[in-house]
Amino acid sequence: AAQFDNLAIEALHNTVHKVELSEEANLSASVLRAGTGSSEPMVYHDKSGKLSWKMKVDTLTRRKKSGKQQREMRVEVNVEEHKGTGKGKKWVYHRSSTDKGDVITENIFEHEDVVVNGEDVDVIKLRVDSERVDLKLRKMNRVMKRMVLDIQDSSFSIEQRIKEIPVHLILEDELASRGIKMDFNCAILDQEQNQFIEIDEKGFKEEAANKSYSAQLFPGDVFLRPQVLLLHFPNKLAYVWSAQWPMLSLSILFTLIVILAFAASVYQMLNQKKLSEIKNDFINNITHEFKTPIATISLAVDSLQQSEVQNSTDRIKHYGSIIKQENERLNKHVENILQLAVLDKGRFKFIFEKLDLNELIELASDNLDLQLKKSNAIIDLQFKAENSFLYADKSHMLSVFTNLIDNAIKYKGDEDPRITIQTDNISANLLEIKVSDNGVGMDESTSSKIFDDFYRKSSGNIHNVKGFGIGLSYVKAVLLAHEASIEVVSKPQKGSIFIITCKLDRQRDV
Repeated sequence: AAQFDNLAIEALHNTVHKVELSEEANLSASVLRAGTGSSEPMVYHDKSGKLSWKMKVDTLTRRKKSGKQQREMRVEVNVEEHKGTGKGKKWVYHRSSTDKGDVITENIFEHEDVVVNGEDVDVIKLRVDSERVDLKLRKMNRVMKRMVLDIQDSSFSIEQRIKEIPVHLILEDELASRGIKMDFNCAILDQEQNQFIEIDEKGFKEEAANKSYSAQLFPGDVFLRPQVLLLHFPNKLAYVWSAQWPMLSLSILFTLIVILAFAASVYQMLNQKKLSEIKNDFINNITHEFKTPIATISLAVDSLQQSEVQNSTDRIKHYGSIIKQENERLNKHVENILQLAVLDKGRFKFIFEKLDLNELIELASDNLDLQLKKSNAIIDLQFKAENSFLYADKSHMLSVFTNLIDNAIKYKGDEDPRITIQTDNISANLLEIKVSDNGVGMDESTSSKIFDDFYRKSSGNIHNVKGFGIGLSYVKAVLLAHEASIEVVSKPQKGSIFIITCKLDRQRDV
């Protein structure tokens, strides 16, 4: 906008300057059109004095040129550049009286035929030079008289002064030369009478005066009252916006790119921080999960080395069973870690076969019978689905329900765990499985993250929840591979409900 204002003001001042020059030129032209009152030519000659006036004059009258009657006097002067060279040129002066005034031209010819009327050129030279001086004095006198009269005449209106000056066109050219091509209105303000004088036919509203650019018109005037040329752009805002929009768009785009890049950097930084925390939590979990069975095995081995234990077969069997159980526990942890690697790379190997999901859920419950009894958990199986057959991988699908039941045991509340698994046909080809519990539950922020890798609900610095945080992420990955879905509904201290939806009787590639 500032650049636009500067260009508009510059164009306005240049217009004022050209208008003033145009008035002076029109005034001088009107004096010249009045004529000199003499039929003699005004002849200019070389001021160096090297010209030799030796030829005579020929007067030609009533010569036709371009269909107009003209009177022309031609004076030819022979120019001898160097004596003895024999080479010379003729300097020809022409004066023509036309409807636009006296036109004086000069040309040089190498050869010209001359008709002599007997008058000596020296006489012509003297007479013409004298008339030339007199002519200049008379013209200057007329111009000065006209200017003095115009200045002293207070009744000389501004309309008369600009009548023959195309102010609007001059201003339009000045604006266009500066790249401003738009509609504008211009007017002249008489500051003494507070009157607007319109220049164009578009009309100039007085309320636009406060929003207009201004410059003093005819700044060379001394005695006449001051006039101000006003310039107003009705659509300036739209024009400035249209002119600045490409650059503004690029600036906005660049700013957005910078903001997005900064946001992406912050997001990446926070994500890396989150991954680092998950990694540390995972390492801590592994340490705790492996440390307990290793310590138990170490104590059992130390006990077996005691002589009183070695003499007792029952005690040897007891410690041997402890070592076997802890070894199986370690093996399970190793399998979980290997399962984690498979999950991370997405390299599941499925063997699809037709299974009865009701039977598969019952098998998962039987496999966890010891854990259920140890936790005093009660599991209620409600098989309402009449059609529970689907094509699935038995091993992975069994692990899905094992993980869900194990998860309900881990996050039990103050009461003994109560787990309900219900199947139902919600449509002809859809089977819904609900696994609900009365555990601690979770809020929305936690439920939105439980299917992420390694995520475990925080319980402070107390390691009272076993596992690596891969159970539910594994469950979701397996279900997605079977074109099934899982979602959770939970509230703190009111338990959780996991809802699985599967497609029935759909055979898949092995």
